[in-house]
Parts: sequence; structure tokens; C-alpha cells
Amino acid sequence: MRSKQQSATEREQVWRVCYTWMLENRHRLKSYALIQADGETDVELLVDRVVERVCEAVLSGRVSAEESALLPYTLRSIHNMAETMRKTNLRRKDAERSYHTNQDTTAMDEKEAEYTALQQAVLSLPQAQLTVVELKIWQKNTFKEISTILQEPESTVRSRYLAALQQIKSILNEAHEDEN
Repeated sequence: MRSKQQSATEREQVWRVCYTWMLENRHRLKSYALIQADGETDVELLVDRVVERVCEAVLSGRVSAEESALLPYTLRSIHNMAETMRKTNLRRKDAERSYHTNQDTTAMDEKEAEYTALQQAVLSLPQAQLTVVELKIWQKNTFKEISTILQEPESTVRSRYLAALQQIKSILNEAHEDEN
């Protein structure tokens, strides 16, 4: 009986640590989610779902309750959840577009196409480069902070960042040349 009470108490403590960290960092998480999500995704809902997912992962022991483990896992969860929601929204949009095939292309469609091209270029990056770009551009972390988070040398982080930017530029240039 005592071990069940003790384990319930430990679970409650782990949950508190995780949830407290999430509340303290909610503004950062919402900012990151806003960048990751398309304009139609409910950022509050996204962050709430991620908070639940991360707390469950901590309780199950898949993730440590320490900030050094929580931050990368949480950012990756936000990215993955936003991507899932974005794909759902794109499928819905595709269905709407196929229904309205006779409508003219507007400037908004062009911006959407540019955004999609950029998004595809970024998402085509190798995972290590994508993580660095997300932490640098969208989270506004310094290279030193990123190297601490990822536990990689700062020079490696800088190299991945520069390689990612070059790859994105190359992909967008190719896409632009294909259009002309």
C-alpha cells in the first residue's frame, strides 16, 4: 500500500515540476508555436496539446524533467504537432480548391505559394540543420545557447546553420528559375 502512495506522490511531484516549467515558459512556447503553425492553427490548442504530451512523456519516463531535456523535446513536439495540424489544414484547403476550380488566382494565392515553397525548403533540411534553424531563427537563441541545448560544439552549430541557409537559398533559387 505504501509503495502505491509513494509512487502516486512521486508522479504528482514530477507532474508539478513539468507543469510548472511549462507555465513559466508558456509565452516562449506560444511564440514558437505561432511561428511553426500556419495562420489557421489555433496556437492555444496546439500548446495545450503539447503540454499534455510532454507531461505524459515525463511521467512515463521517456523524458527527463530537467530543463535541458524538456526544451528540445517540447520544441520538437510543437513542431511535429504544428506540422500535423498544417497538413490537416492543407488537405482541407485542397478539398475546397478542387470544389472551386473556376476561381482566379489571387495575390494571396501567390503569397501562399511563396510561403509553401519556403516551408518545403525548410522542411527538406536534414533534422540536425532543421533543429538549429528553428532554435536560431524562431527561438532567437544564440549559437552558444543552441550548443548548450543540443550538447554540440558551437562550431558545429554554426556550420549546420550556415549549411541550412545555403541549402534553403539554393532550393528557392531553383524553384524560382523553374517558374521562369
